[in-house]
Amino acid sequence: DPQRNGPVAFGALGNGRGTAVRAKQTRRSTEAARTSVEHMCVRLNSLAFAHSQLAVLRGFVTAAWEQLHIEDARDERTGHKYADTLLRASDGTLRIAAREVGMHLGTRVCFVDTRERILDELHAMPIGPRHGALAAALEDVVAPALETIMSLVGDETVRTHAILGVCCGAVSAYERVILDGGELRIYEVKDAPILRADVDALAAFFVAKDSQGHAQGVPEHLVETAMRRLHSVLELFEAGSPALISQFASAPEADPLKGLTKHNIARVLIHRPDDAARKWVKERAKALTDLLTRHEHTNVHVDELLPQDVLKLGSRAAERESELEGAEDARRMSLPSQLQPSAEEVATRIELKRPSAR
Repeated sequence: DPQRNGPVAFGALGNGRGTAVRAKQTRRSTEAARTSVEHMCVRLNSLAFAHSQLAVLRGFVTAAWEQLHIEDARDERTGHKYADTLLRASDGTLRIAAREVGMHLGTRVCFVDTRERILDELHAMPIGPRHGALAAALEDVVAPALETIMSLVGDETVRTHAILGVCCGAVSAYERVILDGGELRIYEVKDAPILRADVDALAAFFVAKDSQGHAQGVPEHLVETAMRRLHSVLELFEAGSPALISQFASAPEADPLKGLTKHNIARVLIHRPDDAARKWVKERAKALTDLLTRHEHTNVHVDELLPQDVLKLGSRAAERESELEGAEDARRMSLPSQLQPSAEEVATRIELKRPSAR
């Protein structure tokens, strides 16, 4: 039976009956569905501009603080530390916001705009797995989104950040296709080279090396980090069903960073058509259903596997230039010589004259 009589239809992306995903992923998908790629590019540009202005402010505050002569050393240290903490916190908030927008953008492209071509159709029956299907889909439906990002996002670093978001979205979508593909996906051991070629094509697409072998897209080490879990999962597809069954008992139940887990072994065997896999799944139908339900939120979105400071909002050179601009503004301003101004300074500021002595 080419449709597989397995007892658990986990994900069922091919016919639209999917299991619940993590709450954060659901919010991300909802936000992505409401906001176009163009709008998110505008948001990234706005965040990049805000970050550059924050650097100007940081340079201004630092230079202005150096011009103040504060008698109490403790007050000087406390005030400078407070200002520095506030500026760092603001900088961190902008970086987090840019990261989230970039990953929302990837979700929009790979889970909304290209859903039919990748999530619904890729490797689905009656055609099944075939060489070059993912590479063709990337060129046909993902490349236009990248062209939009390239044309609308001005800063090179922020542009790379946005494309990395699409890369993470594509890897997450492909994991869904092979692990939670539903009743319309069937994978045999002989299909493993096809899946391996898909992953190689995915990496090549986002790294985009030129004729000299230099990466023109996302830095290669970031792409490899995003695909680390996927490479581990592919090893399960290369193993025969008896071998996977024998490893099931000793494998950890679930781990979002590893491929060899009970959770992933079950997801692979559910999509196998051979007698050994079908018999094993049928005998453990209830236990596997409980396992999949218990860990349906375990595999985190790919971007959460990346370091928090994976990319910055603009180059360090541009940031330093903005800081120098702010420092120059501070030097041109007339600042009080101490934090507590004299009576004369207060009078001057509010444009009042002292009454003349009679």
